[in-house]
Parts: sequence; structure tokens; C-alpha cells
Amino acid sequence: MSKPIIDVAPDCGNSPRRKFIKEFNTAIASGDSETISRSVSPQTVFQIAGKKEIIGAEKILKAFEKTPMWKLKRLSIETIITHGRDASSSGSFISTRDEFFAYSQVFKFNSAGGSQIKSVRIYLIKLKKNQS
Repeated sequence: MSKPIIDVAPDCGNSPRRKFIKEFNTAIASGDSETISRSVSPQTVFQIAGKKEIIGAEKILKAFEKTPMWKLKRLSIETIITHGRDASSSGSFISTRDEFFAYSQVFKFNSAGGSQIKSVRIYLIKLKKNQS
């Protein structure tokens, strides 16, 4: 698989937490399991809204590896907002199957200054090619 194109809004890396969210999403898009592993724990809860929760680093990594939707051609991160233990990110992506999605993520961290994700919930909307 070739590396995806990553577009990031200029202000999405000007704080440590924003940089972390940017790097985590880039790791997902690129299949960088090492970075994902460092970011999640055996207790991390990952959920796509309306789908079953995945709990734990090992299961989360397996889910990313076997789900074609996470093999991306392009990722666009438009916003990253952080406050204390919470953070949010939104943007869009194109899968290697040429499926277009808009996304929003809500992160909860174990602590305000920590870099271990307690939970992340993703909201996805499948788009037609010409939508943005």
C-alpha cells in the first residue's frame, strides 16, 4: 500500500495535545501500528458511533489491520480542539476503495497532560464523491 496524502490545517499542531491528535490520526491513515500502540492501553475504548465497542490496544490494532476503510488514500484534518482531558478532531478521508467519508472524533484522555487515550468515539458520514 502506498503512503496516503495527509492534509492538515496549519493550526492543528501548535500545542502538544493537538500535535498528538494529528500524529495519532496520521498513524491510523498510514498503518503505523507502533504509534497507535503507544497511544492506547489495554483499557482504551474505541467506538464508531452505532457500532460495537472495541476495548484494548491489541483488539484495536487488529480492527485497524483488517478493516479496509482504514486503509486510506487521503486524510484531511480540518480541526483539532483540545481542553483538559478532552479533545476533538474533524475532517474527511478517502479510502483505498475510493469511499469518501466525513468524520468527527471525540477523545478522552486518562489525564489532562497525558498522552494515553482513555476512549475515542468516531462519527462517520459516507459521502458521494462530489460532496465535501
